[in-house]
Amino acid sequence: MGQRYERLAQEHLNVGVNRIWVENPGGGQLRSTQIGIHTLARGQQAYTATWAPGTIADGDEVATTITVPDATTGDVVWASHTGVLTDTLQVTGHVSAANTVTAVISNKSGASVAVASGTLSVLVFDVSGQTKADANCVPPTAGFTFEIDFGFATFTDTSTGTGIDTWSWDFGNPGSGEDNTSTLQNPTHLFTSTGSFDVVLTVTGECGSDDFTDTVEHIGE
Repeated sequence: MGQRYERLAQEHLNVGVNRIWVENPGGGQLRSTQIGIHTLARGQQAYTATWAPGTIADGDEVATTITVPDATTGDVVWASHTGVLTDTLQVTGHVSAANTVTAVISNKSGASVAVASGTLSVLVFDVSGQTKADANCVPPTAGFTFEIDFGFATFTDTSTGTGIDTWSWDFGNPGSGEDNTSTLQNPTHLFTSTGSFDVVLTVTGECGSDDFTDTVEHIGE
């Protein structure tokens, strides 16, 4: 995946300088000042903005938003602010709407704290499990049509999706032996006995896999 891009996100992070809180969408947090990144961030960069949080009372929090193209709900956000100089202040972020990250500074110090104007920096990571980082990646949807005449069926693949390159057919009639499957995109198959047969097509591509089933009726001629 990395060969498709020129830069890794770690080139844009001041490793070992800013305190960074990582907030898991499923719960829990991690604070670190030494983080190595080995994946690609949205836009392959940190998005920054000037933010003057001001005075935050004990137990309170302040928030702001920043635009991050392609950010979606559920992405992991790493956030930092150059004005946060104590461990008792937490800087976290989450994707609150499409293309929008909300950054939050929470004060758990036991006293009011004044946070000077500084640079807010966020990195947003897609953790959806897609095998392709391109936002245009479309998962496959399997499908096919067929015509049958005297037991001889012609199948036409109608699947859609990005980069489909594997087709696996199961024609559902065990009596046909080794000829019961195919890896062709548009195969033909001879049904040697009458009956109803569930034909399954599984397609696979760079954005995932999917299967589709339809019933072929061979009533004899």
